[in-house]
Amino acid sequence: MRVELGFFRGDPLKLLEDAADLKPTIFPGVPRVFNRLYDVVMSTIEKKGGITKLLFDYAYSQKRELLKYGQPCTHWLWDTLVFNKIKQRLGGNVRICVSASAPISKEVMEFLRIALSCEVYEAFGQTESSACGTATHRLDTSSGHVGSPNISCEIVLEDIENMKYLHTDNPPRGEVLIRGHIVFQGYFKDEERTKEAIDNDGWLHTGDVGAWLPNGCLKIIDRKKNIFKTSQGEYIAPEKIENILIQSPYVQQNFVTGDSLQSYIVAIVVIKPDDILEYASKNNIKGSIKELCLNKEINRMVLDGIEKTGKEKGLNSLEIPKKIYLDHEVFSIEKELVTPTLKLRRNELKAYYQAEIDNLYKIK
Repeated sequence: MRVELGFFRGDPLKLLEDAADLKPTIFPGVPRVFNRLYDVVMSTIEKKGGITKLLFDYAYSQKRELLKYGQPCTHWLWDTLVFNKIKQRLGGNVRICVSASAPISKEVMEFLRIALSCEVYEAFGQTESSACGTATHRLDTSSGHVGSPNISCEIVLEDIENMKYLHTDNPPRGEVLIRGHIVFQGYFKDEERTKEAIDNDGWLHTGDVGAWLPNGCLKIIDRKKNIFKTSQGEYIAPEKIENILIQSPYVQQNFVTGDSLQSYIVAIVVIKPDDILEYASKNNIKGSIKELCLNKEINRMVLDGIEKTGKEKGLNSLEIPKKIYLDHEVFSIEKELVTPTLKLRRNELKAYYQAEIDNLYKIK
């Protein structure tokens, strides 16, 4: 069997262009990549309007019905007329999509299955667990979980009393622990960090908080690591909040942070430049993209969208940023602000934006 591997040019914003050239058959990615594909397609359809939108909406609803009954998400007519054009954005050959690294929204998962007419999986794991600890089943078209454990490992949930996640909850909740042949032996020449990661019984402590669903699938609901406390004594899990805020209009990336001496949290938000420029044009707001990021009206508009999304997704008032700083330059690997898998480097981000964060707390 012949296998070819393709590597993107290193620019996350041009990843879809690279995929169109490479024509992959298996496409593993992070939610940020799939969110971008979803946003590009949906905004294009919305702008065209008219018959194009009516045809897309009807075709989409017809294929959604197939998903409800667990049938293969292909349709001879609608794929030919509508969805094959979208499939070409990833080269036209994708048979399997795998999303990992962070939770992906139900809407985007549904979109991938319908628009790409392929099998879509969500998986959970870490580098320390050889990547995959759980994965969804190919016939399961539901969303909101990461599937069941693979046959090479055991998974249990350990109580986190200070966050009130207990195995006696309904459903059972706690930190996800993994044990089995897939777990690594330790960090190279770093015995101290190895002991922090793997306990005496061989369990790898992932730092992720999960819940067992009635169907035996695992749902990732929070993150134990990186939590911080506000001056009101409230524990804040920034990664959970960031995964929700990314669904807000105009938000391409975001970094949520806080201070134990302050009563509220703030966020650094990387905007979608094209969408902001379009909004500014429609509302007669002048300036370059850099100037628009400093515009108070633009800031308020983006913050309003963040507040609305946060409330709709069930965040409490303390979990919604009260102030934001807008930037047009993405958190990049080159700046060492994200990892190669596009996870945020929290310490580096806080240091990079420390002046802006301090200023947000000074503004009355």
